[in-house]
Amino acid sequence: MKVLRKSFCRPWALLTVAIGIAIAPAVAAKDEPDSRDGGLFHGGCAGTWIGNVFGPDGQGTELVLVERLMPLDPIAARLSYRAEPVNPLGPFAPGVFDEATVVSDGHGQLTRRSRNRYEGRWIGYVSEPPDLSAFTRGEVQWFFIIEFAMECGRETMTQSGLLHVYSAIDDPDIVFPPLGISGVHDQDRDQDGFPDEGENPLVTLPFEKTSRRFDD
Repeated sequence: MKVLRKSFCRPWALLTVAIGIAIAPAVAAKDEPDSRDGGLFHGGCAGTWIGNVFGPDGQGTELVLVERLMPLDPIAARLSYRAEPVNPLGPFAPGVFDEATVVSDGHGQLTRRSRNRYEGRWIGYVSEPPDLSAFTRGEVQWFFIIEFAMECGRETMTQSGLLHVYSAIDDPDIVFPPLGISGVHDQDRDQDGFPDEGENPLVTLPFEKTSRRFDD
């Protein structure tokens, strides 16, 4: 009887064991990679990637980007995004912003919409080279905002969306009929780095990019 009394006087011990057995499979399932999305956990898109952007219909020299994505919260519901162009394009198009040859890194933010799928945008600026003899900064001539959806797996990441181009200068002589450009005006007169209220993009083009993971 003494043994029976010891067994039944501590029902909480049996309850603890039962709860542990019940939740163990759930914990294991939560930590187990999901093969349907490349086996990544939340935040699996974070890291360093090498991206490639081709011209229309896959023509022209590809643009190479080094991309870095970092979580902004513990569950990676938001990511910071940085894109560094390795071989940036010079003038936007023949006769359009000809003096703008210096392309900044792109910076932006992404919000997770589902497991390993994010949406967001990033912004970049293109300026003329600085005048070293006069020790002056180069003037920003145009800038762009890319709105896109992004999905990533273990090895690859894809982005698709729209590239919006804005002018940062006044120049009625810039004309390029293939893109419907007939003169440009400054769309950031307050110089805060964003399009002024009510301004529509000078040009909107489709944007697609595929990237491969650099780090493990």
